[in-house]
Amino acid sequence: MFERFRKEHAERLAQRTERLAAARATAKHLLDHDDIPQLATALRTLKAAWADAQHPSDGTQQLCSQLRDRIDVLKRRPYEQALRPCTQCGGRDFRISDERNLEFFGDLRLVVCESCGLTQIFWADLGKLDSSRYFSTTFRVPEGGGPFR
Repeated sequence: MFERFRKEHAERLAQRTERLAAARATAKHLLDHDDIPQLATALRTLKAAWADAQHPSDGTQQLCSQLRDRIDVLKRRPYEQALRPCTQCGGRDFRISDERNLEFFGDLRLVVCESCGLTQIFWADLGKLDSSRYFSTTFRVPEGGGPFR
């Protein structure tokens, strides 16, 4: 009886280890890709397979960390490409917060200038911001000034 149990347990563990190896191979292959949903799915699958295989120390945690880092880089890319030097001091080094979704304004991030601390709300895709829903009128500021004087 115990022998049969041990054999079944060993077979289940072998299947889980094979599943982990397949998840690791898929994750390694996807590290060079830019498809965030695919990367996120691979990360979830890898974490589940690693837990099912009873947390072997085979570098899976490092691979998960690489996947998370890749996803973060890809999510930051549109913001980094759209940023321009600071309007207050001309600085080029910024801290960018994690993406947040405000109920009415969509996905946004806070961008803070490292030099002077100027903090701005930043949308990478203004097309997703339905300004007609929140702002009654739009007007152009006269030449030579901004909205604050």
